[in-house]
Amino acid sequence: MDRGLNSCILLANFIFKTAKQLTLFKEYLRIVDVTSFELIIRKKLPGGELVRLTKELEKTIEDLKGLATKSSENAKEHIFQYTLDNPTKRAFRIRFDKSEKNFFLGLYKLSLLNPLALGKPDRDFYKNAEFNDRLLVRPPDVSDANAIFFVRNMTLQIEKPKKSIPYSSISDGEHQFIQVFGTALLFDEPGNLFLFDEPESHFNPYWRARFAAILNSIQSTTRQQFVVSTHSPYLISGCHSKNVFKFKRDGDSVSVTCVKDELETFGASFEFILKQLFELKVAISEEALSKMKDALRSTDVESVRETLSGLGESYERRFVLEHLLALDKGIEK
Repeated sequence: MDRGLNSCILLANFIFKTAKQLTLFKEYLRIVDVTSFELIIRKKLPGGELVRLTKELEKTIEDLKGLATKSSENAKEHIFQYTLDNPTKRAFRIRFDKSEKNFFLGLYKLSLLNPLALGKPDRDFYKNAEFNDRLLVRPPDVSDANAIFFVRNMTLQIEKPKKSIPYSSISDGEHQFIQVFGTALLFDEPGNLFLFDEPESHFNPYWRARFAAILNSIQSTTRQQFVVSTHSPYLISGCHSKNVFKFKRDGDSVSVTCVKDELETFGASFEFILKQLFELKVAISEEALSKMKDALRSTDVESVRETLSGLGESYERRFVLEHLLALDKGIEK
């Protein structure tokens, strides 16, 4: 479920989910609806060779064509345009058996055609890449200029202010929000297992601190399992220690051990977690700390005062202040 599928995730949710289920997009992203979009399906590869389709993909294309507000076709591509009003949404639900997953998987399988647009040397390289160190070489993304299938010109209705905006204008953090929580909302069967790799890396601090709360607000997630890799104390503070595992490299070796911490992490301060799990003893910039240490070694009153005036509030700042007061009184500390 990479970023290239985010537009498909958003479409599947806003066409099939209820207004109540979509509340999280309104609350955090200001998105209240998807109003229009286009689907482009090319018939030929960049070199001119025809794209060969399975019967399933041919049916999906026919279904999408039948639902389009306007469609056009030429020797190179299909262009399907959609205005998403309530009757169109109902038509989508009927055509795809009231299943957002059927609709999403139809778009997903069309997207799997995109690597065909890679040149033959690239395709052969990635097909024949050796499986070394349990890692696979990932093929590069295919640009829209060469892609066989992609979503184009999607418009979103937002509020505060109420206006239409292009989907392409939203931020990286908003894209990641759709990817993470939109996926959890989309695949809502009990017992699903989700693997998230640093799902909050583009989030602002507020969203990071509320990650667990947002996930728990999706009703289906209470019956599912989530494995999350993270370096964020924000996420860890929302988890009980029985669910937190620390992976640590053994010195310079390649081996990694898993360590369980007995101290409770749920509700713990970020500074405590940084110190306990990430072995970061001071929760400020290393550069700022270096300047503080220089000031503490200095006997030049004006130099120390200048350093102090450029420091923000922190526990460590008070040591510089005490040092300056001692120098002002002529006391050697």
